[in-house]
Amino acid sequence: MGNNVHKPPSTRDLPASNLSDFYVACRNGAVDMVQNHLKTIRIEDMNRLEPNGSTALHAASYNGHTTIVQEILKTDKAIRSTRNRFGFTASDE
Repeated sequence: MGNNVHKPPSTRDLPASNLSDFYVACRNGAVDMVQNHLKTIRIEDMNRLEPNGSTALHAASYNGHTTIVQEILKTDKAIRSTRNRFGFTASDE
């Protein structure tokens, strides 16, 4: 987590409308927003591959947001084995 072995293209350059609110909250380390999303999020939305080819869990892990990663993994909705477009799981990040 947060090892920066690879540097995918920045998602900060993507228009916000192309990224889910949940993904943006996870990427930016917004713990309160993530916790609110987790109360109602559907499994397919939690594990959605965003336009950049990563999930919200990938974004939180890549950016070193440990608390968010832990909150996501506490749910029964997170699919840990999902690979991003670079072939990495969130734990590889």
